Amino acid sequence: MATRITAIEAEKITRMHPDSQAIGLGAKVKDIQDYAPVAINFAITADATGAPVAFTAPFAMEIVDVIVQARAAAEGETVTPINAGPAGSGADAMCTAIACAADGVVTHMAAGADDTKLRLAAGDNVKVDASANTVRGLVTFLAVRV
Repeated sequence: MATRITAIEAEKITRMHPDSQAIGLGAKVKDIQDYAPVAINFAITADATGAPVAFTAPFAMEIVDVIVQARAAAEGETVTPINAGPAGSGADAMCTAIACAADGVVTHMAAGADDTKLRLAAGDNVKVDASANTVRGLVTFLAVRV
């Protein structure tokens, strides 16, 4: 992962060129780095009943939404995002199971969200547990840096 730019480096970027100065380029780049939301996708293309690791948090973040798009018909099936912690062995559900049943349908995290489970430290693992081996879909985690 690339290092983050500092305020001093942002100022240097701004001073590099008159056009950069006119628009305050360095400050804009730093704002994007510090405040832009992050979307992380995990495609379920095989059996995910064993709760595979979807991603490892590259920095401290808070998950603000989990979006599931079903990519196959799997009637009544669900996906549960799990905060597995730094060792990857935890089993703390971030929210109640999210529907992943009708092909093409998009469902957002809606109930049972636990704010303590939605906060990740750098290095924490997030797993996705499917309710059946037939579940296929795209799980998108929307997060902000903290």
